[in-house]
Amino acid sequence: MVHQGLTAILIKVACLGLDPRRHLGKSLAQMFAKLKDLNALYGVHVCGEGGEYETLTLDCPLFKYGRIIVDESDRVVNDRDESGHLVVRA
Repeated sequence: MVHQGLTAILIKVACLGLDPRRHLGKSLAQMFAKLKDLNALYGVHVCGEGGEYETLTLDCPLFKYGRIIVDESDRVVNDRDESGHLVVRA
């Protein structure tokens, strides 16, 4: 996806090895090496197909009117299970 011009950021993480304090808001391109490592260690699906993470697409070749700009965001972390999500304001 990244190699085809898609720009997406992590907006939810719920997986061993993904820290909401560090990884929320990072692009898939920035996270690619980490996701490959998690796949080797724990079997995490690199594309997040098991619900390990969710993304927001900010730009891709199909977008007709330009990219989405994130002006502000807040991290919401659940300390009980180390999951979290990003509240985005565009």
